[in-house]
Amino acid sequence: FALRMGTALAAGDGDGDGLFELAIGIPNASVGGDARAGVVANLEGTADRTFVDVGRIHRLSDSGNNDHIGTTTAFGHFQRTDEPYFVGGGPDSDIGVDNDAGVVAQQSTSLGSPRPDLDQVDVGGGNQDNDFFGGALAVGDFDRDGVDDLAIGAPGNDHGGENDAGTVFIAYG
Repeated sequence: FALRMGTALAAGDGDGDGLFELAIGIPNASVGGDARAGVVANLEGTADRTFVDVGRIHRLSDSGNNDHIGTTTAFGHFQRTDEPYFVGGGPDSDIGVDNDAGVVAQQSTSLGSPRPDLDQVDVGGGNQDNDFFGGALAVGDFDRDGVDDLAIGAPGNDHGGENDAGTVFIAYG
């Protein structure tokens, strides 16, 4: 299988040096023994227009085959600290017995301690088969509190009695 590097891209100045870091989704990358678990590669920009590889984001909990972390990526300041985060969606991730429920992996741009993976339970929903949580990501300060929030698409989520109606969840910063 091809790596599909560049499936998703996100950029931001994570360390405040005026040079942007770049997150590159590689959803078919293997992690450990898990085929196509997926990663988000973090590259730091330099003044001479090159990039330095500074690490990878992958699923922290129960990584498995075909999670496809890196199908989507985003960048934001999701906490009141100045520490920005890159996130990577893995819409095909299994959670327990729920196949393709989906997760969002999180990592600070300094690659310090990662934050726990997000799933639908973390944003007021419930994990179900084929919800594909993390299938789309967008960043904005939706509640105007000065901290970025993360909109997370779950295009296969059943909603209002309709199968696969889709839902957008907000993880408030």
